[in-house]
Amino acid sequence: MAEVTQAVRAEMAVHLADVILRRTNLGSGSHPGALAVVETAQRMQQLLGWSDARRREEIALTEQALLQHHASVPGGVAASSLG
Repeated sequence: MAEVTQAVRAEMAVHLADVILRRTNLGSGSHPGALAVVETAQRMQQLLGWSDARRREEIALTEQALLQHHASVPGGVAASSLG
């Protein structure tokens, strides 16, 4: 979460997909897993004052981006089932 905080505070990241795919190593190599996506979104929600609707939208957009980069979610768990 320290890298997520750094990305938001120092690098002005405002989108979950940006943090997961470019500003941290979370999305490098494979899908980081639904729990990591949800927890990262929750931390960004705290830092940026997102509404619950915005958090859910960011998760959905990030899942779409991850699917374009990677084949599937490890374990077959969808982030929508966790958030």
